[in-house]
Amino acid sequence: MAPITAKRKMTRTQYRKFLYFAIFRRTRWTLPYIIVISMIGGFFTSIYVKDMKVPYFIMNTIFLLAITLIFMIVRYEQRNIKYSRMSRREFYSITHVLNFSKNKISVGVEGANRRTEYSYDQVVQVLEGRTMLTIFFTPNFATYISKKDMGWEQYENLKEYLKQRAGEKYFKIRSFL
Repeated sequence: MAPITAKRKMTRTQYRKFLYFAIFRRTRWTLPYIIVISMIGGFFTSIYVKDMKVPYFIMNTIFLLAITLIFMIVRYEQRNIKYSRMSRREFYSITHVLNFSKNKISVGVEGANRRTEYSYDQVVQVLEGRTMLTIFFTPNFATYISKKDMGWEQYENLKEYLKQRAGEKYFKIRSFL
């Protein structure tokens, strides 16, 4: 395979979508875990209040679920605002370059001499959404490639190559992204 190069500039909207995607879609169990924990909390709250009626249990569960989701959203919105304030012009004007060669993925910034290289064995997960590929190098570090950033043919070639290289780590998911 000839090396494939992808260049992208991240917009504020893309970053926000990517952040939520990385949070809630990283594993398919994130939301079910939150729901189960909220149900357990609702159960114990009902016991504490000494009112074990189903409507109170459901209301407690929904309340705890809403509080948890609001907390998570506020936390990640704060992260988004932090990056926006930190270097608004710099953060969103940087061109990220990803090079996919036979043995490694190279991630860097256009014009910078420093690049980080990862072997395909180091890739934790590759998620294919409707409009982007998200590559997790660690559970907490990921990058994405949008169809807009590449031509359709090159994007399809890269997608097939990553399916082949990642094997069981490659997942196609239904997503708004």
